[in-house]
Amino acid sequence: MNIDHNNIGPIGARAIAEQLKNNYGMSKLYCDSNNIGEEGCQALSECMEMMDSLKKICLENNDIKDKGALALSKALEDNDTLLSLHLENNDITR
Repeated sequence: MNIDHNNIGPIGARAIAEQLKNNYGMSKLYCDSNNIGEEGCQALSECMEMMDSLKKICLENNDIKDKGALALSKALEDNDTLLSLHLENNDITR
């Protein structure tokens, strides 16, 4: 699924995450430059735990900070299928 550059914001990210929880076949999510921020990142992290087909997620340029990166890292503890996570050009400091 490619939803790059749509400015969906955190509310849109939450709506997409809710739908993704029921999508068992998607392998790639491109969500660059959508201003999802911490809240949207948290929502996507929650659905990552349930998606065992997801292999690649691109979240570049989304105003994600340390809290969002931490949520993603915790989600990865329960996800052994994700191979690629792109977080370039966010505000992650550690």
